[in-house]
Amino acid sequence: MSFANFDAIEKVMGKEIISKNMTLLYIRVAILFFIFVSLSGPSLIYPGLITDSDFVLTIDASASMMANDMQPNRLAVAKETAIDFINTLQGGQSKVGVVTFSGASYIERLPTDDMTLVKGTIAAITKKDVGGTDIGNALLTSINLLRNSDKGKTIILITDGQVNTGNVNDALQYAHDISIYAIGMGTAEGGEFAGDAISKIDDKTLQIITNYTNGRYYQASSKEELKKAYAEIGNLKQGARKLNLTAFTLIIAILLIILDWILINTRYRTLP
Repeated sequence: MSFANFDAIEKVMGKEIISKNMTLLYIRVAILFFIFVSLSGPSLIYPGLITDSDFVLTIDASASMMANDMQPNRLAVAKETAIDFINTLQGGQSKVGVVTFSGASYIERLPTDDMTLVKGTIAAITKKDVGGTDIGNALLTSINLLRNSDKGKTIILITDGQVNTGNVNDALQYAHDISIYAIGMGTAEGGEFAGDAISKIDDKTLQIITNYTNGRYYQASSKEELKKAYAEIGNLKQGARKLNLTAFTLIIAILLIILDWILINTRYRTLP
Protein backbone atom coordinates (compact mmCIF):
# COMPACT_ATOMS: atom_id res chain seq x y z
CA MET A 1 0.00 0.00 0.00
CA SER A 2 2.89 2.35 0.78
CA PHE A 3 4.89 1.81 -2.42
CA ALA A 4 2.51 0.35 -4.99
CA ASN A 5 2.13 2.09 -8.36
CA PHE A 6 -1.63 2.26 -8.47
CA ASP A 7 -1.70 3.86 -11.91
CA ALA A 8 0.18 0.88 -13.37
CA ILE A 9 -1.94 -1.65 -11.47
CA GLU A 10 -5.14 -0.01 -12.72
CA LYS A 11 -3.90 -0.28 -16.33
CA VAL A 12 -3.17 -3.99 -15.89
CA MET A 13 -6.30 -4.82 -13.88
CA GLY A 14 -8.57 -2.59 -15.91
CA LYS A 15 -10.30 -1.23 -12.77
CA GLU A 16 -9.78 1.12 -9.83
CA ILE A 17 -7.97 -0.38 -6.84
CA ILE A 18 -9.20 2.35 -4.47
CA SER A 19 -12.76 3.54 -5.09
CA LYS A 20 -13.30 7.24 -5.59
CA ASN A 21 -16.85 6.87 -4.32
CA MET A 22 -17.08 9.01 -1.18
CA THR A 23 -20.49 7.76 -0.04
CA LEU A 24 -19.14 5.62 2.81
CA LEU A 25 -16.88 8.42 4.00
CA TYR A 26 -19.82 10.81 4.16
CA ILE A 27 -21.94 8.21 5.99
CA ARG A 28 -19.23 7.59 8.60
CA VAL A 29 -18.73 11.29 9.19
CA ALA A 30 -22.49 11.60 9.67
CA ILE A 31 -22.46 8.67 12.12
CA LEU A 32 -19.82 10.36 14.24
CA PHE A 33 -21.70 13.66 14.05
CA PHE A 34 -25.02 12.21 15.27
CA ILE A 35 -23.31 10.19 18.03
CA PHE A 36 -21.58 13.31 19.38
CA VAL A 37 -24.81 15.31 19.10
CA SER A 38 -26.79 12.66 21.01
CA LEU A 39 -24.16 12.60 23.78
CA SER A 40 -24.55 16.37 24.20
CA GLY A 41 -28.27 16.03 25.02
CA PRO A 42 -29.76 18.18 22.23
CA SER A 43 -33.10 19.93 22.68
CA LEU A 44 -35.45 21.80 20.39
CA ILE A 45 -36.89 25.00 21.85
CA TYR A 46 -40.22 26.07 20.37
CA PRO A 47 -43.14 28.32 21.38
CA GLY A 48 -46.09 26.69 23.16
CA LEU A 49 -48.20 26.57 26.32
CA ILE A 50 -46.34 26.15 29.62
CA THR A 51 -47.01 26.41 33.34
CA ASP A 52 -44.97 27.85 36.20
CA SER A 53 -45.57 24.89 38.54
CA ASP A 54 -44.30 21.44 39.35
CA PHE A 55 -47.06 18.98 40.17
CA VAL A 56 -47.83 15.89 42.17
CA LEU A 57 -50.92 13.96 41.11
CA THR A 58 -52.36 12.37 44.23
CA ILE A 59 -54.84 9.77 43.04
CA ASP A 60 -57.29 7.88 45.23
CA ALA A 61 -57.05 4.16 44.44
CA SER A 62 -59.32 2.91 47.23
CA ALA A 63 -62.24 0.53 46.70
CA SER A 64 -64.80 3.34 46.51
CA MET A 65 -63.07 4.66 43.36
CA MET A 66 -64.44 1.61 41.59
CA ALA A 67 -67.96 3.03 41.87
CA ASN A 68 -69.82 3.00 38.56
CA ASP A 69 -71.43 6.45 38.58
CA MET A 70 -68.69 7.34 36.07
CA GLN A 71 -68.15 4.78 33.31
CA PRO A 72 -66.54 2.33 33.50
CA ASN A 73 -65.57 3.51 37.01
CA ARG A 74 -64.17 6.55 38.78
CA LEU A 75 -60.58 5.33 38.82
CA ALA A 76 -60.50 4.57 35.10
CA VAL A 77 -61.84 8.04 34.26
CA ALA A 78 -59.37 9.64 36.70
CA LYS A 79 -56.47 7.87 34.96
CA GLU A 80 -57.63 8.77 31.46
CA THR A 81 -58.10 12.46 32.19
CA ALA A 82 -54.83 12.62 34.17
CA ILE A 83 -52.96 11.32 31.11
CA ASP A 84 -54.70 13.95 28.96
CA PHE A 85 -53.48 16.59 31.42
CA ILE A 86 -49.91 15.27 31.25
CA ASN A 87 -50.05 15.59 27.45
CA THR A 88 -50.59 19.34 27.85
CA LEU A 89 -47.40 19.55 29.94
CA GLN A 90 -45.22 17.65 27.43
CA GLY A 91 -42.12 19.72 26.71
CA GLY A 92 -43.13 22.44 29.16
CA GLN A 93 -40.22 21.83 31.59
CA SER A 94 -42.48 21.10 34.55
CA LYS A 95 -41.86 18.05 36.72
CA VAL A 96 -44.66 15.71 37.74
CA GLY A 97 -44.77 13.08 40.48
CA VAL A 98 -47.47 10.51 41.12
CA VAL A 99 -48.81 9.31 44.49
CA THR A 100 -51.65 6.85 45.01
CA PHE A 101 -53.42 6.07 48.23
CA SER A 102 -56.10 4.11 50.02
CA GLY A 103 -55.54 3.33 53.70
CA ALA A 104 -51.81 3.79 52.95
CA SER A 105 -49.84 5.99 50.53
CA TYR A 106 -47.64 4.84 47.67
CA ILE A 107 -45.03 6.84 45.74
CA GLU A 108 -45.59 5.62 42.20
CA ARG A 109 -43.26 8.09 40.49
CA LEU A 110 -40.81 10.68 41.84
CA PRO A 111 -41.13 14.10 40.16
CA THR A 112 -39.66 13.97 36.66
CA ASP A 113 -39.88 15.95 33.43
CA ASP A 114 -40.12 12.72 31.41
CA MET A 115 -43.84 12.78 30.68
CA THR A 116 -43.72 9.42 28.89
CA LEU A 117 -42.70 7.80 32.17
CA VAL A 118 -45.40 9.69 34.05
CA LYS A 119 -48.12 8.60 31.62
CA GLY A 120 -46.98 4.99 31.84
CA THR A 121 -47.08 5.20 35.63
CA ILE A 122 -50.62 6.57 35.63
CA ALA A 123 -51.82 3.96 33.15
CA ALA A 124 -50.51 1.18 35.41
CA ILE A 125 -52.40 2.32 38.54
CA THR A 126 -54.78 -0.30 39.96
CA LYS A 127 -57.05 -0.48 42.98
CA LYS A 128 -55.13 -0.89 46.23
CA ASP A 129 -55.89 -3.80 48.53
CA VAL A 130 -55.30 -1.84 51.74
CA GLY A 131 -58.70 -0.75 53.08
CA GLY A 132 -59.66 2.81 53.96
CA THR A 133 -59.00 6.29 52.56
CA ASP A 134 -56.27 8.26 54.34
CA ILE A 135 -56.09 11.60 52.54
CA GLY A 136 -53.97 13.22 55.25
CA ASN A 137 -51.09 10.76 54.88
CA ALA A 138 -51.34 10.96 51.09
CA LEU A 139 -50.96 14.74 51.24
CA LEU A 140 -47.96 14.51 53.56
CA THR A 141 -46.27 12.14 51.11
CA SER A 142 -47.08 14.45 48.18
CA ILE A 143 -45.84 17.55 50.00
CA ASN A 144 -42.47 15.88 50.66
CA LEU A 145 -42.05 15.19 46.95
CA LEU A 146 -42.35 18.92 46.16
CA ARG A 147 -40.09 20.28 48.90
CA ASN A 148 -37.04 20.65 46.63
CA SER A 149 -38.90 22.27 43.74
CA ASP A 150 -37.74 25.78 42.78
CA LYS A 151 -40.99 26.48 40.90
CA GLY A 152 -44.57 26.79 42.00
CA LYS A 153 -45.67 23.74 43.99
CA THR A 154 -49.06 22.27 43.18
CA ILE A 155 -50.78 19.12 44.40
CA ILE A 156 -53.78 17.86 42.44
CA LEU A 157 -55.84 15.60 44.69
CA ILE A 158 -58.24 13.31 42.82
CA THR A 159 -60.64 11.50 45.14
CA ASP A 160 -64.25 10.95 46.12
CA GLY A 161 -63.43 12.60 49.44
CA GLN A 162 -64.57 9.79 51.72
CA VAL A 163 -62.02 10.04 54.55
CA ASN A 164 -62.41 7.14 56.96
CA THR A 165 -58.96 6.84 58.48
CA GLY A 166 -56.33 9.34 59.65
CA ASN A 167 -56.82 13.12 59.57
CA VAL A 168 -55.72 16.00 57.39
CA ASN A 169 -54.72 18.53 60.05
CA ASP A 170 -51.03 17.61 60.11
CA ALA A 171 -50.83 17.86 56.34
CA LEU A 172 -52.46 21.29 56.32
CA GLN A 173 -49.99 22.59 58.89
CA TYR A 174 -47.09 21.20 56.83
CA ALA A 175 -48.27 22.51 53.44
CA HIS A 176 -46.86 26.06 53.83
CA ASP A 177 -46.16 27.35 50.28
CA ILE A 178 -47.84 24.44 48.49
CA SER A 179 -51.20 24.89 46.78
CA ILE A 180 -53.59 21.95 46.94
CA TYR A 181 -56.34 21.63 44.35
CA ALA A 182 -58.93 18.93 44.89
CA ILE A 183 -61.14 17.29 42.30
CA GLY A 184 -64.05 15.47 43.88
CA MET A 185 -65.13 12.60 41.66
CA GLY A 186 -68.64 11.20 41.68
CA THR A 187 -72.28 12.16 41.48
CA ALA A 188 -74.70 13.24 44.19
CA GLU A 189 -76.62 10.00 43.66
CA GLY A 190 -73.46 7.93 44.09
CA GLY A 191 -72.44 4.70 42.43
CA GLU A 192 -72.24 1.02 43.25
CA PHE A 193 -69.03 -0.89 43.94
CA ALA A 194 -68.06 -4.19 45.57
CA GLY A 195 -71.47 -5.64 45.00
CA ASP A 196 -74.24 -3.49 46.42
CA ALA A 197 -72.17 -0.91 48.34
CA ILE A 198 -72.96 2.72 47.50
CA SER A 199 -70.35 5.48 47.39
CA LYS A 200 -71.37 9.14 47.38
CA ILE A 201 -69.04 12.10 47.02
CA ASP A 202 -68.03 13.81 50.29
CA ASP A 203 -66.82 17.32 49.49
CA LYS A 204 -66.69 18.92 52.95
CA THR A 205 -63.16 17.76 53.76
CA LEU A 206 -61.93 18.65 50.30
CA GLN A 207 -63.25 22.19 50.57
CA ILE A 208 -61.50 22.62 53.94
CA ILE A 209 -58.20 21.41 52.42
CA THR A 210 -58.33 23.71 49.41
CA ASN A 211 -59.45 26.77 51.34
CA TYR A 212 -56.60 26.37 53.81
CA THR A 213 -53.93 26.01 51.12
CA ASN A 214 -55.03 28.72 48.66
CA GLY A 215 -56.21 26.10 46.21
CA ARG A 216 -59.62 25.41 44.81
CA TYR A 217 -62.17 22.63 44.96
CA TYR A 218 -63.77 21.21 41.81
CA GLN A 219 -66.68 18.81 41.77
CA ALA A 220 -66.61 16.56 38.71
CA SER A 221 -69.35 14.12 37.83
CA SER A 222 -68.21 13.64 34.21
CA LYS A 223 -65.09 13.35 32.11
CA GLU A 224 -65.69 16.78 30.60
CA GLU A 225 -65.84 18.44 34.04
CA LEU A 226 -62.59 16.73 34.99
CA LYS A 227 -60.84 18.05 31.89
CA LYS A 228 -62.11 21.56 32.57
CA ALA A 229 -60.78 21.39 36.14
CA TYR A 230 -57.36 20.26 34.93
CA ALA A 231 -57.22 23.08 32.38
CA GLU A 232 -57.86 25.69 35.07
CA ILE A 233 -55.42 24.15 37.54
CA GLY A 234 -52.64 23.95 34.93
CA ASN A 235 -52.94 27.69 34.25
CA LEU A 236 -51.16 27.26 30.93
CA LYS A 237 -49.74 30.31 29.21
CA GLN A 238 -47.60 31.04 26.15
CA GLY A 239 -43.89 30.38 26.60
CA ALA A 240 -40.91 28.31 25.45
CA ARG A 241 -41.30 24.53 25.38
CA LYS A 242 -38.44 22.05 25.03
CA LEU A 243 -38.30 18.78 23.12
CA ASN A 244 -35.44 16.40 23.97
CA LEU A 245 -33.87 15.16 20.71
CA THR A 246 -31.38 12.69 22.18
CA ALA A 247 -33.37 9.62 21.21
CA PHE A 248 -33.96 10.91 17.66
CA THR A 249 -30.29 11.63 16.95
CA LEU A 250 -29.24 8.28 18.43
CA ILE A 251 -31.75 6.44 16.23
CA ILE A 252 -30.40 8.25 13.15
CA ALA A 253 -26.84 7.22 14.08
CA ILE A 254 -27.92 3.58 14.48
CA LEU A 255 -29.72 3.59 11.12
CA LEU A 256 -26.62 5.02 9.42
CA ILE A 257 -24.44 2.33 11.01
CA ILE A 258 -26.76 -0.31 9.60
CA LEU A 259 -26.65 1.36 6.17
CA ASP A 260 -22.84 1.49 6.32
CA TRP A 261 -22.68 -2.23 7.16
CA ILE A 262 -25.01 -3.11 4.27
CA LEU A 263 -22.99 -1.07 1.77
CA ILE A 264 -19.56 -2.43 2.73
CA ASN A 265 -20.91 -5.96 2.42
CA THR A 266 -22.57 -5.41 -0.95
CA ARG A 267 -21.75 -2.50 -3.25
CA TYR A 268 -18.63 -0.93 -1.75
CA ARG A 269 -16.17 -3.73 -1.00
CA THR A 270 -13.09 -1.63 -1.92
CA LEU A 271 -11.54 0.92 0.41
CA PRO A 272 -13.42 4.25 0.46
